[in-house]
Amino acid sequence: MMRHVFCAVAAIGCLLNFGPLAEAQQEPQAKVASPLLGNWIIQRIERGGEPQEVEENSTLTFSTTGVWLNDNEVGTYATDATTKPPLIDILVGGDDASQTVEGIYRIENDRLTLCVRVEDVKNRPASFETGEDGNLILVVLERKRD
Repeated sequence: MMRHVFCAVAAIGCLLNFGPLAEAQQEPQAKVASPLLGNWIIQRIERGGEPQEVEENSTLTFSTTGVWLNDNEVGTYATDATTKPPLIDILVGGDDASQTVEGIYRIENDRLTLCVRVEDVKNRPASFETGEDGNLILVVLERKRD
């Protein structure tokens, strides 16, 4: 269940047709360190206003080269922190993938909140609320401290 939900989360946006994010992915990642880098423990998932099951100790890891759910590589990602709220796109399966999910994120201290649309990918979420929209998924994570 958790992998299915995250694969839906990981399908965030259409990189190929979103200029700033597509350009950001082509630039060397070392230029700007992403605030997402590191390990995050999934605290809560909501879809369409309903809480979803979260497996204990599930982690989401952002590196300079990709995104992992627990130890399974999900794909690559790109962000645009110049907007309010910042944007995130996750290209599922890496460069050969055909599905990308559009979303938004915010970081407050050691808490990361992602909101993504898993259907109708050309309609990025505007807020951190899912309401009754079953195509929106909200994920709340806490930074894992070693």
